[in-house]
Amino acid sequence: WTVEKNLRMIGEVAAIMKRLNLKADLAGPVTCGTDFTWISSVLAGKEAKDLTIVTEHPYRTLPELPDYADDVVTVRKIIDHYRKGLPHYATESGRVSPCLLETGFIGDNNRLAAARDIRNILQGFSSGLSRYYHFALSVWPDGSSWSTLFAGSPANGGVPVPNPTLYALRTVSDRLEQAKPVKRLKLGVDYRCAVFDHGNKRTAVLWKWNGNPGTLRFQPGDAGKVSAYDFVGSRIPAATIPMNEFPVYLDSALSAADLEKLIRRGISALFIQNENLVPIALKQLKLLDIRIPEDLSVVALSFPRQASCTDPPLTCIVQNYGLLASETGIMLERILSDSVAPKDVYVPYSFYDYGISVRNRNDPE
Repeated sequence: WTVEKNLRMIGEVAAIMKRLNLKADLAGPVTCGTDFTWISSVLAGKEAKDLTIVTEHPYRTLPELPDYADDVVTVRKIIDHYRKGLPHYATESGRVSPCLLETGFIGDNNRLAAARDIRNILQGFSSGLSRYYHFALSVWPDGSSWSTLFAGSPANGGVPVPNPTLYALRTVSDRLEQAKPVKRLKLGVDYRCAVFDHGNKRTAVLWKWNGNPGTLRFQPGDAGKVSAYDFVGSRIPAATIPMNEFPVYLDSALSAADLEKLIRRGISALFIQNENLVPIALKQLKLLDIRIPEDLSVVALSFPRQASCTDPPLTCIVQNYGLLASETGIMLERILSDSVAPKDVYVPYSFYDYGISVRNRNDPE
């Protein structure tokens, strides 16, 4: 299969449609994966003049790896370079719903498969994707399949169990309706967040795709301004929003800008994991008029001498190199004496609290 063959097929199908006077759209190039080079090469061909929709199948390791929202932005630039305004559809993508256990219980793998399907859809819509077709709407009742309707297991005679993906897809439709994407909020590399505008309200959808689960906490005054729903549409308390692989929807009558401010207020602390990033992070926070620690607590993985000289001086943690060296010596002695050395040794970080950059320092969270 080559670009030339792809173009020849587009031309042949277009000729048939014209001969039969078919009033239908012609979509292509239908790459399996979001292939920028292939899409660009096809759109550059003369046969592509008959395309009315640009399509691709955004299968990927994770919706954020590579990031589908970024990919949709790139595809839009490619389309507009050749045929400005031509719609972009994702015409096939999905995940296998794993085979259930004999008990018929819906396991974590099934829920994760559904969440990752939904995140791919949300990633696309957040960057202006026109349509997204999930693969596949089928009635296969049992075993491992791409079906969005049922899951099951041959071990229990194929008794069908509703697939969480079905409810999660319904929730996307219920919560987003025909809303337009307004902005993708940058909350850190492990998070994704997008705001959509319905006209009479706004909906933010957010999740944490990487790392340990966390919690987004709102003050009572802010929590009362949003209605929160989990990824299958159940209403949940707005004061503490779980941050994990499962998207959460926040509906609000606030403007998009005010909803963004509310979400950012729910982020209470920043941990800077590299001492070289400390001055950069502090400068950016100042440019954003974010006060430390009134608006945001900051803890740095840094050297104490450096942290004490920043503005403001930062609470920091640092590796305990003395204890690391001591534990290493003990392990070497045990190895040399044929004693069994422990596989894992826990060496806690040293903590330097300058008492300026962290609020609620007595709160363990």
